[in-house]
Amino acid sequence: MWPVDWFRRRRAKALARERDVFISQLTRFLSGTEGEWDWDDFESVRCRDPALEKMRQSILTCGLPPMSAAQLAASNEEMRRVLEQLQVKSATSA
Repeated sequence: MWPVDWFRRRRAKALARERDVFISQLTRFLSGTEGEWDWDDFESVRCRDPALEKMRQSILTCGLPPMSAAQLAASNEEMRRVLEQLQVKSATSA
């Protein structure tokens, strides 16, 4: 039974790290401090956590660079909504 418990704890830690990285990416995008290839990584690397992947897809449906002003506004609004949702979940699980 020990290997199964170890695997579950390890997966839970990996998903928690993935959630932290996802929050950090959204924060950098919204503040304009992202790196040159961060958006490319965001749009091309799928999340292992199905809930985060669904959020990532909802952001990507707003449009891909280069974006019109309306698409950029919609994308930023969706990122803010997702970020707020993740922060609320983090606060309630802490």
